[in-house]
Amino acid sequence: MHISYKPLWHTLIERNMRKEDLRLAAGLTTNMIANMGKEGKHISMDTLARICETLDCGIMDVIELASDEPSTTGGNDNGKTERKNRLKERTENGIDYILAGDYYIPDLKLPEENRPIGRYGRLHREYLKQEHPARYSSLILTGKLWTYLADLNEQAEKRRDLIIEQMKAAEGVTEELKARNQLEWVGRMNNIRNRAEEIINSELIYI
Repeated sequence: MHISYKPLWHTLIERNMRKEDLRLAAGLTTNMIANMGKEGKHISMDTLARICETLDCGIMDVIELASDEPSTTGGNDNGKTERKNRLKERTENGIDYILAGDYYIPDLKLPEENRPIGRYGRLHREYLKQEHPARYSSLILTGKLWTYLADLNEQAEKRRDLIIEQMKAAEGVTEELKARNQLEWVGRMNNIRNRAEEIINSELIYI
């Protein structure tokens, strides 16, 4: 049993991408790309996760498990039994793994999530990458990253809107002021929005 990267090359062709495009987008080294074309050479789980996130795909769109043994036919069930025993699945710490040869690799599956992650989700994703790489990798490996970011974006937008309304009421920034002195209303609203953004960043984004 060995790992083949044929699905990845097919995915790149379908998306009209070169290997160099993938290397730059996923932040890979030249050696990583080269190793993926050599038999017996494999890349790390973190690298697989970065490729899956870059291409927005599951791990089986990147690799496949290829057998080194001839297929069995007829009434001989020994080959089938051995294959069944070798190709196992297990779950550990909430992550599904597939047995590839002598070791397990995560079975990365992206959830069917259509909600956008928005500006706040993108900001928090970059923060996780830089400051909490272990948590970031865990969210990718468990297939929860996109849903987590979409939820956070919705929560941040609702919290921001609520804070703005509360500040407007407390500081007398009303429609009457807007009609009476639009320039002052715009200036005070910009100030409120900036303060609300600072609160959201400290409460939800950069933590």
